[in-house]
Amino acid sequence: MAQTLRDWYSANQLTIVNGAPKWMRWQQDALAIVFDNLPLGDHPTPASGDRYRENKLWEQDGCARTLVAARLNSQIVKIETIPAAVDSTPDFVAYLRDGRKIAIEHTRVTSKEDRLLRRRFNELQGRLDQLVLASPGLPTRGVTFTFERAPGAADAEATAQEMLQMMKGTLSTGRRDQVGKNYTRLHSLGVDVKAEESAAGTVAAAIVRPSPVIEVDARDVAETVTILKKKNEKIEAYSAFGEAVWFTVWVDVRFCLPTSVLRYVREAGLDLGKAEKIVVACTTA
Repeated sequence: MAQTLRDWYSANQLTIVNGAPKWMRWQQDALAIVFDNLPLGDHPTPASGDRYRENKLWEQDGCARTLVAARLNSQIVKIETIPAAVDSTPDFVAYLRDGRKIAIEHTRVTSKEDRLLRRRFNELQGRLDQLVLASPGLPTRGVTFTFERAPGAADAEATAQEMLQMMKGTLSTGRRDQVGKNYTRLHSLGVDVKAEESAAGTVAAAIVRPSPVIEVDARDVAETVTILKKKNEKIEAYSAFGEAVWFTVWVDVRFCLPTSVLRYVREAGLDLGKAEKIVVACTTA
């Protein structure tokens, strides 16, 4: 049931009407950046409950997207993740085509609502994966569950059990249908289900979580500015890992308005002195 980051994005693909070709190209460029001798898109998603690996993977993903948004990816040969032995260790070291090594310190800005949503669905996906692995004889097909609302904190087990029961039953292929009232929890969460034949003869289950429009909270941005200023105090230590230091900031809020992010960044008046670059990007800009 292990899937790569590219598989995850494919299963959780967003429907974008305007600017889709550019957005898709940026996504592919980000997944092509080599982290730790492997293209980012080929990195496996971590097992359920592996918070350290999960956080590190999304940190790599955010850094890659920030670099692509700033068109810096073409300058990079590869990136190495630096183990956090001490607090003054940068997150990454980038090897550039001009022969230089760059220390990169990355910061993610997330809203509390989005963090909670991600955690709930990561837990649900993890439990569903466990149930599928423990259930031999399931029909060989891919099943995608699209949620309109998130389950409660204590509902992951019961929700995953209902999803497994659906996977054991008869499902229409190639058509997205609303889950019936006989599956009480899934129906109450506004879940749609779609089954597709598996050419490889495997069983797969994917979850698409809801994507509400979430404005960036000024407090989240203010907190990030404070964090960046503290990181700037460690720039001498970061410099030991490269000939220059880049600070990258990824605003990880799905569908946030770019203008709201950029307004806060401008108002912050960031001046990080010895950093060669300060790069800020978000999901939609």
